[in-house]
Amino acid sequence: MFTAKSFIKWLLPCLFVAPYSLLVAAPIPIYSNFNSSPVNLYNCCSGYALDGGGQRIGASFIPAVSNTLTRVNTAISHVASTDGVVISLWDDDGNGPGNIIEAWVFATLPTFGTCCTIQTMVPFGIVNLTAGQRYWLVAVANSADGNLAWNMNNIGANGTYAFGSGNIPDLIVTQGEMPAFEILGSEVPEPGTLLLSLAGLGLIGFARARRGRAGSQ
Repeated sequence: MFTAKSFIKWLLPCLFVAPYSLLVAAPIPIYSNFNSSPVNLYNCCSGYALDGGGQRIGASFIPAVSNTLTRVNTAISHVASTDGVVISLWDDDGNGPGNIIEAWVFATLPTFGTCCTIQTMVPFGIVNLTAGQRYWLVAVANSADGNLAWNMNNIGANGTYAFGSGNIPDLIVTQGEMPAFEILGSEVPEPGTLLLSLAGLGLIGFARARRGRAGSQ
């Protein structure tokens, strides 16, 4: 028999599943300057130096639409001495990287001059990226004697990047050829989209409950 209680019992799980299913969608590119060829993703033999003296490189991107970050891919390689890199995601303070959002450490990097091993990172929590807001990906060697390179892209992509030694506020922001990286996310649905989805599920549940009641009579 169809009752309000049975309808609510059916609908409650949907209230949890529907928003999750809308958010966990197939990753979409927020920014990418990787080559479309998997065997030629980036320039194997040219890159920005990341030495153990604190040399940092920051590459910026601006999402066209609001997204939830799902994955970050970079092309950083080992040149000599100690291996290892720290890669971090920052917001923008109007003059360059502002506040750190996430950070990852890689201890084993591919050898400079080879292609196409990349570093893949996923956020530790939910990271929402706002449309029109600039963000920064910053890389620095994880050892005082490290000698690394952030490989360049090979598709001619230019943009806003930063470089320098020492502290983040001291980085020099400029325009030029971008190091190779990719940012993936899932689009954040508008509140109206969630409400429409829940309303649709409610109507489906109501129709199924009515059919069940008719079949039992």
